Formats: sequence, C-alpha cells, structure tokens
Amino acid sequence: MVKAICHSPLAIRCRFTSRQSLIASRHSLPFTGEVALDFSLGDLPVRVKVLTLNIWGLSGNWERRCHLIAKLLKQEQPDIVGLQEVCYLRGSGLVGENQAVILARIASYPFWHFVPAHRSETKTIGQAVLSRCPITAVDILPFPSDPSDPKDTEDRVALWVRVALGRGIEFCVTHLSLSRKARERSVRELVAWLWRISDAPKILVGDLNDEPNSPPIQFLLGDEPAIC
Repeated sequence: MVKAICHSPLAIRCRFTSRQSLIASRHSLPFTGEVALDFSLGDLPVRVKVLTLNIWGLSGNWERRCHLIAKLLKQEQPDIVGLQEVCYLRGSGLVGENQAVILARIASYPFWHFVPAHRSETKTIGQAVLSRCPITAVDILPFPSDPSDPKDTEDRVALWVRVALGRGIEFCVTHLSLSRKARERSVRELVAWLWRISDAPKILVGDLNDEPNSPPIQFLLGDEPAIC
C-alpha cells in the first residue's frame, strides 16, 4: 500500500497504483507531501516526507532565490527533495558547483545526486535529488528531444535513486516536455522503466507540465502498472 498525503492545492493527490505514489506539482511551485510505505513483510510502515520544486535554473536573482529555497527546506524538513531545472553556474559545461550542491550545503543535506538532461551553449540543466540518508543506487532514463516536434526542444531525463530509509525507498524525479506528444510517449517509457528496475514501492515527483485530467497524468494514475 502507498498512501499519499498532500498539503497543497496545486498538487495531484492520488494513489498511483497499489505499489507506487505520484506526488507532482502542476506548475513550478513547491509541493510537500508525506507518504507511508508499507512493505507488507511484517514491518511497520515507513513514513517519509518529500518535496518537489522546479527551481527555474539561473532565471532571475538566483542568489536571493537560493536563500529562499534553502529557508523553505529548513522549514519543511523533507527527508528527500526532487529538484528540476538545476543548472551549473558556469555556462554549458560541468564546471564548478551546480545549484543542487549549493542548496544541499546551505540546507544541510549530506547526500545528493545530479544528472544533466540538456546542454546548450549557455547552460547545462538537469534534475537532482537531495537526501538526509545515503543514496545507495542510481539510474537514469533519458528522454531525447524530437527534432520534428517544435514543442519538444530540450532533452529531458528521469532520475531514479534508492535511499537508505527503512528497507530502502525508491524515489524518482523528472521534468516532462512542453509537447503533449512527447509527454504521452515519456510517461509510458517511464512507467515501464520503473517496473523493470524493481516491483518495490516507488515515489515519483516532478514538474509534469500538464493538468490532472490530461491523458499523460491519467495514465500515471492508472490502477494497474503498464508494460509498454
């Protein structure tokens, strides 16, 4: 059983399947949720607090936003954080510190993992996870852009980690395309990939760039895991 408890009207509140929970912002605003995972092996349920946030890369005044985000993390105290639009601070290369490292240091998260999704002449951008407990395994699923789709202009990625909480929490963060066609393709690939990794309970967070009643979100809310 997976139970999602949502604390924001901008969040999608649901049971993703009997083994998986979807906790995602409709837009770029932060969302905090609390999930109880029951491994059905005689263990007590493991409760984990998670937060998802699109940090908007280097847009606007990053120094000011950085301190506001860190303040939010200290206030909410999530166990695991999924971040979207995380950039390196020096253009297009993996040079210097990325924004996840800075937030992890300021908000006292000892463990983090960043994966780049898209690189251009001016930026390297991707997804990241911050965690209070060790990250013991990592996997990624790329969503390459489609040159024939004018709305699918950037490569995307899903980042999956296993965190040493209880018997191990599986957590995935992603940021879906602005293209409806690409989102529909990506969610099918995503669900199939997550179940290939394992059949353990999973938490999926991210900026899904869609509305709750849209086909991609409804697919994620299906009662049975899909094999695509």
